[in-house]
Amino acid sequence: MDLSQFHFLRPWWLALLPVAGVLAWWLRRPGGDLSAWQQICDPKLLEFLTCGEGGRPRRWPLVLVSVGWLLACLALAGPTWNKRPLPLFQTEAVRVVVLDLSRSMLAGDLTPDRLTQARYKLADLLDRNQEGQVGLVAYAGESFVVSPLTQDANTIKAMLGALDVSIMPVQGSELGEALRLAHQLLDGVTVADGEVIVVTDSVGTGGLTAAREIFEAGHRVSVIGVGTPEGAPIPQANGGFFKASDGTIAVPRLNEVELAELAAIGGGIYVRLRTDDRDLDRVLSPRANNLATSSNDNTESLQWREEGPWLVLLLLPLAALAFRRGWLLVIPLAVLVLPPPPASADNWVQDAFKTPDQQASDALSAGEHESAAALAVDPMLRGEALYRDQQFEAAAAAFGKVNGPDGHYNRGNALAMQERYQDAIDAYDQALAMNPEMDDALYNKSLLEELLKEQEQQQQQQENSDSQDQSEGESEQQSEQPSEQEGTEESEQQAQSEESESEEQPEQTAPMAAEELDAEEKQSLEQWLRRIPDDPGGLLRRKFLLEYQRRGQPPASEEEQW
Repeated sequence: MDLSQFHFLRPWWLALLPVAGVLAWWLRRPGGDLSAWQQICDPKLLEFLTCGEGGRPRRWPLVLVSVGWLLACLALAGPTWNKRPLPLFQTEAVRVVVLDLSRSMLAGDLTPDRLTQARYKLADLLDRNQEGQVGLVAYAGESFVVSPLTQDANTIKAMLGALDVSIMPVQGSELGEALRLAHQLLDGVTVADGEVIVVTDSVGTGGLTAAREIFEAGHRVSVIGVGTPEGAPIPQANGGFFKASDGTIAVPRLNEVELAELAAIGGGIYVRLRTDDRDLDRVLSPRANNLATSSNDNTESLQWREEGPWLVLLLLPLAALAFRRGWLLVIPLAVLVLPPPPASADNWVQDAFKTPDQQASDALSAGEHESAAALAVDPMLRGEALYRDQQFEAAAAAFGKVNGPDGHYNRGNALAMQERYQDAIDAYDQALAMNPEMDDALYNKSLLEELLKEQEQQQQQQENSDSQDQSEGESEQQSEQPSEQEGTEESEQQAQSEESESEEQPEQTAPMAAEELDAEEKQSLEQWLRRIPDDPGGLLRRKFLLEYQRRGQPPASEEEQW
């Protein structure tokens, strides 16, 4: 028992303590309920009529009600001075999805192509994975972690639109490496029965060996085959189709025999991707029966132990006396000990039971960005709300109060949205100084540096163009001067008009071109920056490329990479 830690969890209930004194004063005030009897009864007789046994006034019910009110307020305030350990409860389900991003996923035997259908199927799978942990690995010629294991499947779902063949730094079909990377994610958590779901159109290289390793470690591998046995050509971006080494058009076909063997070695199930949910029903149903909530004995949290319920026990005798006739004063006491109504955004209970940051987080999730910004106390949360509300200047100021890499990174994004590109680059530099591994800040910085360089080049070209146009205009004026002086007023006016037009035309054209370029650049940058929170395709591309370069891998051959 550590009384030095004594405090109240809900101290605002103590504000009701003075009500007991006000109530007692109101009942004992002169001219109260006895004033009518005093007007018609003899004072000596009234003394015997208003006294209890032994001639004493009946004041003890009022005292007991006041004591009860005091105990109720103290109990509701939540007195505490000790903490107790609580085990953290979590579901045992752990699942890693491995997605094929090789060029063969662009084949059009599924409409519009295999990869689009695979992303749709992943979205359905993540909708079913609302409990437990899920991670995502993408692979082609190399494998990369798109998302580590997380309980927020919606975060991964928001990234599906960015998963494209173009984000992979090298092409190929190294499924074995992807499965080993998924195995590492499963080994990072204390779970005995994890699951890997492969979404692909071929076994690739090393897939069978890696699946066996995963199964021997106590996990299993299931496969969703994408495509048709007939296959289809792989379109190129500039037209035509990819060709094999012999010069024929490459037609990747779905080999269901090999994929079924992969699932069998991994102890899982193979299904071909369907437009309905029967494929997911087969793949997920064996695991669904094993989903159970359990506690991890090694993971605990500390929570203040509330001692208020012990005070409620002292109220039980007073509650028993409430059945005596005339004890109407116990009604306010009963109201106090009733459970509070559920919190809602439109009543005072919201303020009583949720912190401003909690209310701001709820408003942000509901899309009420302005309300969230007004409620938030945490500068990071307030900055996010202001950024989403497109109040970029205020957002930059809020993020500036967060002294950390995330704060500087977000401040850089807000500054970039204000077209303060150099200030944004400085903010990214501060983020990278604190966390050199922040690939998003590195990518954003390089993009803005390229943008500034392009602007300088365009400005230089524009200045050169203006000077050239001016030189040409002067030479044309000299060549067009009449050889003979005609001296008429009409010819002089015509010459002056032509000279004025030749000077003004390049000047007007240049500002118009500059304005069009500036508007186009501004629109392009604004679209890119607005896409940062929801479409991290460019960030993933940069992240994978940097990771690939750190691995020191040699440049991959373009021969038969699909």
